[in-house]
Order: sequence, then C-alpha cells, then structure tokens
Amino acid sequence: VPYTDLEFQGNPKSSMVELYPTVNCIVHLATKPVCIIELDSVDLAYYERVRGGNTNFDLTFVFKQFLDEDSKIADCWTRITAIDMKFYDNVKEVLQKSKLVQFEGTTQINWNNVLKDYIKNFDDISKDGGWEVIFGANDDEEEDEDDEDEEDDDFKGASSGSGSSDEESESDYSSGEPEDSDDYSSEELSDEGMDSDEAERWADEEDDRERRERKEKEARKGGGSAKRGRDDDSDDDRPKKKSGGIGSSKKGGSLGKKR
Repeated sequence: VPYTDLEFQGNPKSSMVELYPTVNCIVHLATKPVCIIELDSVDLAYYERVRGGNTNFDLTFVFKQFLDEDSKIADCWTRITAIDMKFYDNVKEVLQKSKLVQFEGTTQINWNNVLKDYIKNFDDISKDGGWEVIFGANDDEEEDEDDEDEEDDDFKGASSGSGSSDEESESDYSSGEPEDSDDYSSEELSDEGMDSDEAERWADEEDDRERRERKEKEARKGGGSAKRGRDDDSDDDRPKKKSGGIGSSKKGGSLGKKR
C-alpha cells in the first residue's frame, strides 16, 4: 500500500511523475513507463547535487547485483532526477526506515566508473569499510564525530559526513555533466543583489540627490537674501557702480534685483 502522505515528484525515466513509497518499494504505476524500485535489492542510496541554493536534487540507487559477474554495470544503478528540495526530508525519512546505507554530495557521480573501481578493488574496499572508503562517513557517523572537537577539522567543508578524502573521491567520480538550469534561475540570480560597482554608483547618485535636496531647502529658507548673496558673489570681479544715480533709485534697484 503506497504511503500517499510521503509522495514526492521526480524524473525516473523521461518525464516528471508522482512517486509513492511503500513498505518495500518506491513506485510509479499510473503511466508508462512504470517505475518500481525494490528497496531490498538496493545496496546504496546517494543524494546528488545537494548544496545551498539548489532548488532540486537527484537520488541514485545502486543495486546489490553490481557484484554479480554476469551483470551489466549500466543496469546496476538507477537515478531519479529533479526532485524538488521540499521533498528531501520525506525521501530521507522513507529510506532511513528501510535501513539503507545513505550518502550525499554536491555533484552528480559517474556511477559506471565507481562500480568498476569497486569491483576491481573489491577485497581492499570491503576490508576497509565498503562505501565509506569511497564516500567517507555516513550521516549517523558524522553526527557522532562532530561532537568531538579534536576531530572537527576532519569534517570541515564536507557534505553529509564526508571528509577531505570524500571531496577528492567525489571530484574523481564526478560525471562532468552540466548542472540543471533550474538551479541558476533568474529569480535566484536577482536575489544576489547588486555587485560592488553597481552599489558604488547607486551610493554616488544618492549622495548627489541628497546634496541637491539640501541646496533646494536652503534656497527656499533663505529667500531673496540667499539669491542676493549669490548675485553679490558673482559681481565681485566687476567694477562697482558709484552710489547714486539710476542704480540707487527704486526703479534701478528693482532692475538690479531682477538681474
């Protein structure tokens, strides 16, 4: 029976569909092609492209059959892409109930290369801890070790409990595929605000506007006296008129004021 309250949307094949967890599976049966992922057959669940600012992530399942000699590597894993980040907690809750080994990282992984290397070095990898050799500590171990101050540096800059070796491994196995354009939408870029040059130009314009407003206020307060003061300053370099005559008359005075 599907858990409808834990439904999430993703692209398991060629289009976005509703996916429903059950006790033992994750399924989409409403349209073709159908999707049925049996969790008992899964060896690893890996969350890809999980980083701040992303609007969606991918989820890859690696099946236990990858260790079978007659299995094709390409058939040993499957990826559900473009799962909205709002479903992240629901998906993780489902997989934790199934006791699956889980890891996450900031990029897509080239799983063909990962599985080939795992098979080639199976004895050494299995002896040293299995998937942890490739991806570092899992989520539960990260929480325990983050409590110890002396080991804090081992996990700085890591995602989902992976240390520096996890970063190197993730880089080595990165698929090199371009990220989804949805993660760099115009809305997201606009949220970043102005760059330093734009901010400086804006500040200069604001300063100029404030200076103009102050001058206008001073001019309105000063009235005619302020205007006469400016006229007097501009006349400093001109020969001064003699007192009396037209310049001293009422009519002449008003003409001088108009000037």
